[in-house]
Amino acid sequence: MEITTDWDGDPRFVGGDDDSFADVDMGAYEFQGGVSCPADLDGNGTAGAFDLAQLLGSWGPYEPCPPFGLADFNEDCAVNAADLAQLLGAWGPCPQVQCQPDVAIHDLN
Repeated sequence: MEITTDWDGDPRFVGGDDDSFADVDMGAYEFQGGVSCPADLDGNGTAGAFDLAQLLGSWGPYEPCPPFGLADFNEDCAVNAADLAQLLGAWGPCPQVQCQPDVAIHDLN
């Protein structure tokens, strides 16, 4: 079996180590490190005032749904008190996430 693309159909072969095998980079879908925190809407590593402002600016039901809004944490097609409670519960620095390194696949047979 030969895998030539990732889930989106983009090529994922890398090489250059002169071992006669192309390494398959399944990239783009694995978490690359840092923090993971849904309440951190601006991606700065903290659930804080800007995230609260963004949530309040998105308040209320929205359409079309799905796709779900960024601040709709419980995916009920509305930014409401449940989402506000989740943001306030996550207030402050986001937890650090430990990730496994990428894996190269040499032989898929």
